[in-house]
Amino acid sequence: MLIFAVPALIASGIVSIALFGIFAGALWLFVLGDNPWPEAVGTGLVSILALVFLASWAGLLTLAYRAGQRQESYPALNRVHLALSAAATLLLLLLVVTHQFSVGNLGPPTDSALCSDACRAEGFTSSGTPPKNSGELSCSCFDAQGNEALKFSIKRLRAKTY
Repeated sequence: MLIFAVPALIASGIVSIALFGIFAGALWLFVLGDNPWPEAVGTGLVSILALVFLASWAGLLTLAYRAGQRQESYPALNRVHLALSAAATLLLLLLVVTHQFSVGNLGPPTDSALCSDACRAEGFTSSGTPPKNSGELSCSCFDAQGNEALKFSIKRLRAKTY
């Protein structure tokens, strides 16, 4: 059971965060909308997150325990189970890192993040970039009235020479 505790922990985290997103999205789309949400909803969502995490981890550990019980008649460490645990851990960690890289939390900043940072540094509160399929690599900073006040080249932003 202990061999599979870490992959079960990671898998439970993934499952609970995914279900948290589904619950929050459903509440936003179908129940509460863009209005301010009651404090109890936030507390309830966090409670559901914790319960789902603990229940899924307990369930996965129960499966691992039952598999371990079947192996008790063999006194040696099962290297296949050890390899499966290591592979599952690495695969789940790779899944998490790949996801974080794809959403921009890891790796180089996106063009829109570079643009936003540059405009904030110049004292503007809003920025924008043209659609990616337009072929234009520019960054626009907007004033309080929404008019374009400053424009940068994304290439210059990447080189930090704006």
